[in-house]
Amino acid sequence: MAYLIFENNNLKFYTVDDPTSDTSVIKLNEKSVVKEVADDLDVETKTYTLVNNEIVVKDLEPVVSDIDFLRHERNEKLKETDLWGLQDFPATADQLKYRQDLRDITKTYKTLEEVKWPTKP
Repeated sequence: MAYLIFENNNLKFYTVDDPTSDTSVIKLNEKSVVKEVADDLDVETKTYTLVNNEIVVKDLEPVVSDIDFLRHERNEKLKETDLWGLQDFPATADQLKYRQDLRDITKTYKTLEEVKWPTKP
């Protein structure tokens, strides 16, 4: 057995100790709503809110967005060609265009699934 404590319909605490007992370190107030739940509750990847006195569970939004994955892959491709960006390296126009196309990739595409990478010269 575990307990969720809500205040203003938002999850405030998750505990396996009964928050209504006299020995509890959690201090409840008049806005606190205590719900008993299974003790294997997923509190790391789910969010819990109280709606009409019922618990609503939703997946957490991903911390990393699709555009972040795209930028990461783009940056890796740019690292492979960093030498071409040096002033004392005789880069060709095609090489410089490739690097610029990589930098501009997020203006056109927002996910790795849809991206069409420029051809590396």
